Amino acid sequence: MMWLVAVALAANPVSVQHQGSLKDALKVIAEKGGLNLVVAGDLAEPVDVHLTDLSAEEALDSVAKVYALDVQKQGKLWVVRRAAVPAAVVAPAAVVAPAAAPALAAPTVAPMPSPSPAPTEDALEAQLEAAKARAEAAKEQAEAAKEQAEEIKEHAKELAEAARDEAKALKSAAKAAKDAARELQHAQDVVATGPVTVPAGQTVDSAVSYGGSITVAEGAHVREDAVAFGGDVIVEKDAKIDGDAVAMGGKVVVKDGAQVHGQRVAFDGRGLGSVMNLPKLAVSDNRVVAHPDDIPGSGFSFAGLLLKFAVLFGLGFLLMLFAPQRMKTLEGALRHDLGKNAVAGLVGFIAAVPLSVVLCITLVMIPAVLVLWGMVVPVALLMGSVALANVLGLALPVARGRKTQAVALALGLGVLVLLSEVPVVGPLSTVFVFMVSAGAIIRTRFGMPRRGLPVPDPSFAVPA
Repeated sequence: MMWLVAVALAANPVSVQHQGSLKDALKVIAEKGGLNLVVAGDLAEPVDVHLTDLSAEEALDSVAKVYALDVQKQGKLWVVRRAAVPAAVVAPAAVVAPAAAPALAAPTVAPMPSPSPAPTEDALEAQLEAAKARAEAAKEQAEAAKEQAEEIKEHAKELAEAARDEAKALKSAAKAAKDAARELQHAQDVVATGPVTVPAGQTVDSAVSYGGSITVAEGAHVREDAVAFGGDVIVEKDAKIDGDAVAMGGKVVVKDGAQVHGQRVAFDGRGLGSVMNLPKLAVSDNRVVAHPDDIPGSGFSFAGLLLKFAVLFGLGFLLMLFAPQRMKTLEGALRHDLGKNAVAGLVGFIAAVPLSVVLCITLVMIPAVLVLWGMVVPVALLMGSVALANVLGLALPVARGRKTQAVALALGLGVLVLLSEVPVVGPLSTVFVFMVSAGAIIRTRFGMPRRGLPVPDPSFAVPA
């Protein structure tokens, strides 16, 4: 033990105050003395160590002696384990017996097994290196897993970006298709002044001509109506009109193999001279006079009646063509609240007169009054009258099998125009029509549909 004492004299003194297990006390001594210590075994018994100003080797040796520990130094490494218990022989106790009895042999105690040899410094270093290698391998696996997770994240991000771009492209394509369909729908409504021709093999929604004829060429198709104001409607071979063929001031000519599924309505102005029974004219003193015998006694004029009907039908057809939603709103108001519309129209006319007088007094608002009575009021009355004619035409028990919008308008206007020519009843009916029309215009704000409420389409009404 001389080498241990020599080392203790050269070491720095340490002080240890510890209460706990023996193994923890040895660790405290090694930490404070800077020793490389390996403790073998459990060594869990409780100890109370109080050491002052001793070297770490002295403190370690003192604790080892007290608790029967074996301390070995292997280079810079200290190994502490519980000391082996040597074999011992217990002497038998003297037994007093008769002389004849032989002495009993003393039992022997089996020696304790020798402890396993302490691991060498090389073995410990090898175990440490193996642990380091395992830690490095685990670290590399963690890095690889992290890189793989980053790659998966980037790939998912790229897929999301691609899906977003594809969705945007589909949305743009859908919008372009919708715009193209809207433009195509508008382009399929053929409306023009002068002659109109639907080319061969082409399909349009409707065809309207003002001041000319309409020719539906061979194999052409009109889905709705063909209306000519001041001309003929000519349907060539293998052509087809799903709606009505209407000629105001002309005739409807349907060739062999052509089809008109709706009504054929024609007002030929070339034969109106005999039908209208116009008075004969003569020239006298450079003046045009009529024969007194040929002047009808009645004030009724079939020509004027026909002209009034044609003008109202043409204007009404234009309103239904260019403002269908407003006309449907007016028809709905007239169909359900006829009395309320009449009262609203009467109140509106009564209020409009003093308002116009007040505006005229200011002089500055005279143009507004002229616009009101010269443009707004006539247009409003025309819209209301056409809507009322549509409602009346749909309600009449005529053409129940297939009553198109043009037929309903013609029937309603015919009734209103004929009714206006009846003495006494005619002016009263005209005033009532104007009151009801004005009331519907006021209550619906010129046919403005209510938000969120669908407007029924009377053209699709099921006949009773």
